[in-house]
Amino acid sequence: MRKLFNSQFKITQVFGSDHFLTIGDKRIKASDYYAPYGLKGHEGGDLVPTGTDWTTLNLEDGVVVRDIDDAVLGKNYGKNVTVWHPTIGKATQYCHLAENFVKLGDRLNKGDPIGKMGSTGNTTGAHVHLNLFEVDSNGIRLNRDNGYFGGIDPQPFLQET
Repeated sequence: MRKLFNSQFKITQVFGSDHFLTIGDKRIKASDYYAPYGLKGHEGGDLVPTGTDWTTLNLEDGVVVRDIDDAVLGKNYGKNVTVWHPTIGKATQYCHLAENFVKLGDRLNKGDPIGKMGSTGNTTGAHVHLNLFEVDSNGIRLNRDNGYFGGIDPQPFLQET
């Protein structure tokens, strides 16, 4: 299993459209909630550590290709970081960070700290929203028309060692 935090984690919202969200006292189908954003459903996975350390760790060797340190500039994702992993043809995006420890162009190893989990952007509580994308050899996102802007379910990726 890939290590996102210094403790185990739990998934608080899964990828996709075939589940319901609880917003206040209402249950809403994910596909209905995300439709105004042009999405079929939740385009990533929401995760929180089971321990008290909110440090967020890089999931695979790569290079920082996007670094948004301003929650307003990051809008829905708040403070967020995207890491390109050229050896595996994927990119990971870590969203809603309270703090960001990296900068554009940094080369990271698997397990390096990226930042601290937070609640910046469009969120109702602290978590890491993890997006996973398949990319070409230039780091360009593939399958952008899949209804999730190219996002794929990160859960199988997280289960890999």
